[in-house]
Amino acid sequence: MNSPPPVYEMIRKSRLIPEGDLQTALAEFLSADSIENHSSSEEFDSAFLTFLEKDALLNRWQISQLKRGRSRFRLGNYRVIDSLGSGGYGYVFLARTDNDPANFSVADSDGQRPYDRAVKTLIHSERHGRRAVERFRRENEINRLFLHPNLVRLLDSGEDGRVDYAVYEYMDGKSAFQLVAKKERLPGHVASYIISETARGLFHLHQYGFIHRDIKPGNILFSRRGEVKLGDLGLAVPMDTEKFRPLLGANLDDYRGEPGGPARVAGTSDYLSPDQIRSPGTPNVLWDIYSLGCTFFFLVAGFVPFPSGTSHQKLHAHLLSEAPDPKMYSPELPWDVARLISAMMDKDPAGRPATAEEIIRALAPFTAGGRDDLKRLLKESLAPGPKPHYEPVPAVHGADDGSESVLLEALSSEITESLSSRIAVDEMTADEILPPVITDPAADNAESGSFDEEPSESDLSSALGPLLWFIAALLLALFAVLLFR
Repeated sequence: MNSPPPVYEMIRKSRLIPEGDLQTALAEFLSADSIENHSSSEEFDSAFLTFLEKDALLNRWQISQLKRGRSRFRLGNYRVIDSLGSGGYGYVFLARTDNDPANFSVADSDGQRPYDRAVKTLIHSERHGRRAVERFRRENEINRLFLHPNLVRLLDSGEDGRVDYAVYEYMDGKSAFQLVAKKERLPGHVASYIISETARGLFHLHQYGFIHRDIKPGNILFSRRGEVKLGDLGLAVPMDTEKFRPLLGANLDDYRGEPGGPARVAGTSDYLSPDQIRSPGTPNVLWDIYSLGCTFFFLVAGFVPFPSGTSHQKLHAHLLSEAPDPKMYSPELPWDVARLISAMMDKDPAGRPATAEEIIRALAPFTAGGRDDLKRLLKESLAPGPKPHYEPVPAVHGADDGSESVLLEALSSEITESLSSRIAVDEMTADEILPPVITDPAADNAESGSFDEEPSESDLSSALGPLLWFIAALLLALFAVLLFR
């Protein structure tokens, strides 16, 4: 029998493979195989998909979606090529524009693929609500304000059915967190180069009057060329909210708390400055300087300054405990660099460098060779390994950056399967309106993209509670000794 496999029509409908290439591949496949060679049509489908993968016409993620009966691989004018992970809003996909005729764009001499894009999505749902959609769109508007070589650039945004999406340049290297996880810790000159480049993007934000509020290794991204860019402006906030009221709209409480109430503590607990914890309604550049210092420490030591405990216990440590000396964990680190890291993490804001520009100047003597060695480390860490199986895995409530989350490393198909026991999604309805395997993740604070709790006073009382009980017990004991002396 020489009829096409049942999956053929689904592949044609998906438009993942140009029509001519698909017909040629089918003819080649049928000349060597037929359904009589297989015990079922499912096996015949699987054989055809394997043939297309060997011919590099489909990748494993696409095949995993086709096997689940999903044939929609488009968002607006972008073709979804692969899954990159999941963030606080929704899923992140690798996509390409219709200007790229090939399924896999040709890489240039540096490995760059000029048509590759990272597409961040937000699904309209009861869980997210209208306010989440407004925040997502506002984040896009804020991103459009900035054009700097050390900030991940927003290229496009739009709405497709019940999905909002934002299209960013694709950074084809790892994040700083992923690189440290692979290499344990980074050489001082490489870490200095990364922080110096990040500070350049941060200084640009500060000049425009914005605070990032979520500086951490997971938000520092690399290209294979050794470029360093700061991303994720989802928590960015202007220092002067009134000045940016037309941009922010009426929801200033996202930044200052509910009207008449306390401000929100927003960020990631491993990198929050003491002054941000105490006064979250008065943003200033020294918040980001402290977070950048904690990130610098992570790069050279391989762990965050206060790695143990719950989020509240970490806040308590940021408020009261001195950060360890980075020289203890990176002996080869120049003394001047170690002192700069400690100064950036000073509990007293007045003890920190006043601007990101000061950090750039201080690190200038220590960044030589940093870009070349970063490229080498990225090449080593990105070397081909075993192919992913794209099989369902148990839900893992792990932490990124040693914190309560950022970008999940699981693939979207794995995430969907692992969450399936906790959510109820009508897949037929979802497939009509969503890209493949985008379902609405269950609300789970352990996997949220940031530390965002309200009110902040209760955060502090929880963090300081054990200390206050200890002081009270100590005073009571002292009183008893004096009384019975």
